[in-house]
Amino acid sequence: MGRAAEGQGDGAACDKSEVNRGSTVESQITAGPAAGPMIIHTAQLTVIIQNLDSARADVDKIVARYRGYVGDLTVSAPSNGARTPTTTLRVPATQLESAIAELKNLGRVESETQNGQDDTAQYVDLEARVSNSRNTEKRMLELLSNRTGKLSDVLEVETELNRVREEIERMEGERRLQAQQVEYPTLTATVTEEYKAPASALPDSTGTRFRNAAVDG
Repeated sequence: MGRAAEGQGDGAACDKSEVNRGSTVESQITAGPAAGPMIIHTAQLTVIIQNLDSARADVDKIVARYRGYVGDLTVSAPSNGARTPTTTLRVPATQLESAIAELKNLGRVESETQNGQDDTAQYVDLEARVSNSRNTEKRMLELLSNRTGKLSDVLEVETELNRVREEIERMEGERRLQAQQVEYPTLTATVTEEYKAPASALPDSTGTRFRNAAVDG
């Protein structure tokens, strides 16, 4: 009798351990970044520089110094105009102002804009939907483990479980993207090389035109 009670006690302790471990994992999954507003910052900067090649190398050094990365790069090089590369940079939010200050030092600032979008409410709502979907997933797993219904009911639960899991993965992806946008703001830097139009040939003088006409005659 005592041995049976001892076994039941061990099983209860094991079950409690499993529940606590599951709760810890779930809290880690659903936990977002540190408490505070979720502000997605964006900035645009246009700088006129003297030498494009050296400026592009300087931009790469600035991004590397602040442990950021280059997203997209497009270069416009018209035959009758200046070369203009536009680079999408991602730098840590805590380093955004410092990176902008260094980019300004590359040349003459032509334009600058900064914006901030508060996504806190959307993030909290997304967290709540993920939590609810995980609770639904848990209940469905319990139903499948019992398997007291008909085969058709079991198949229906499995189909719904797959749908819920796909929805969880999609929402988790959205949450990671939001967190990344908050942590690494988008900085669009347009560096335009100062353009100097080629010198055009001066028109012939009046005397030259008369002399050429006489020769032609």
